[in-house]
Amino acid sequence: MQVNGKPVQVVATAAWNEKYGGLEAAMYTKEAVQCLIKHPVDMLIFEMPEEGVMQIRSAGYDLPTDSVLDEKTVLFKTESLPIETFWFKLDDYGDKYVGTFLFPSDY
Repeated sequence: MQVNGKPVQVVATAAWNEKYGGLEAAMYTKEAVQCLIKHPVDMLIFEMPEEGVMQIRSAGYDLPTDSVLDEKTVLFKTESLPIETFWFKLDDYGDKYVGTFLFPSDY
């Protein structure tokens, strides 16, 4: 998996892993990377804007310039069972990005 020509290493907080580890983590990782390939930003929000609908929304600065903040673009939407809102935060480590799944309370 690559974004902007750099590999993405995916990690998660213990709280997030406890709730969404395993197959859900693989699905969320796939969706996050697909969104970031089309619209590279340093943060995504997975949320339920209405009952039965999950969306992934941009909530960060563009990569790699960090000059334009986009907190409104909806990148993906699908029917879903309820989820707790969580983030996918992407940090640039020079030769790679590290993406962290976390809950807002973990920040």
